[in-house]
Amino acid sequence: MENQLPNVVIANLFKNGLVIVDENPPDKKEVIPHEDKKKSNSENDTEKNWWLGNNRKKVAIVLAGTDAKFLGDAELNFLLTILKACNLTAEDIAIVNIAHTPKAFTEIQQALSAETAILFGVAPMQVGIQVKFPLYTPSAFEGCKLLFAAPLEALNGNTPAQKTEKGNLWTALKKLFGI
Repeated sequence: MENQLPNVVIANLFKNGLVIVDENPPDKKEVIPHEDKKKSNSENDTEKNWWLGNNRKKVAIVLAGTDAKFLGDAELNFLLTILKACNLTAEDIAIVNIAHTPKAFTEIQQALSAETAILFGVAPMQVGIQVKFPLYTPSAFEGCKLLFAAPLEALNGNTPAQKTEKGNLWTALKKLFGI
């Protein structure tokens, strides 16, 4: 299946555990554990619940959506398309929704060791940055490459305005990731 969600995304959607069964099963089943929040008392476990993803390439995706804990299905699918164009996967990033978990950019950057951050629909002041950055202009802040963009909802569509926004985003992403 071409548009299958990564295992880490699926695991975070189901709270108790998940067994992935292949149509041609190997000798054993892959179990993706999910930590039960009621059993988890350590500070580390609590801290890890405010972002989604494995963050393998130290790329933070920060957004301010209000509907879902991280982002809705349409936005997730659109984001996965953007990531694929940038030679990234959901495994490479960490998604933070500041509408549900208000965090300053410095907290996000430190916790995730973010080297790159793309902020969709987030103004610099919302994350404690006192400098105004223009949209779609790759910038540097506190040793991190930043890109501020319109909300994913404003980019995901085919109206002339959305096509213009997507073009601006793609141009900026090519500069940001050296594509």
